[in-house]
Amino acid sequence: MRALKKGQAKPWQQEKGIMGEVHLIERQLEFTHSETLRNQTRFNRCLTLQQCQRALCWMVTFSAGHAAITDVTG
Repeated sequence: MRALKKGQAKPWQQEKGIMGEVHLIERQLEFTHSETLRNQTRFNRCLTLQQCQRALCWMVTFSAGHAAITDVTG
């Protein structure tokens, strides 16, 4: 995760698309498999950016060397 923050590694080099980024974050934060499936279902339901903004989305922000999860509703 440190390499990602410093720009030394790119998430899409690990896996393709946004799911690659999601998997990297899930691995770092140690989400369980059921949480992964629930979040993936939520992402698959979002067809447009506007629909995603209205849905319950997770935004991961990195500050002070640790990840903070913020619940964002549109």
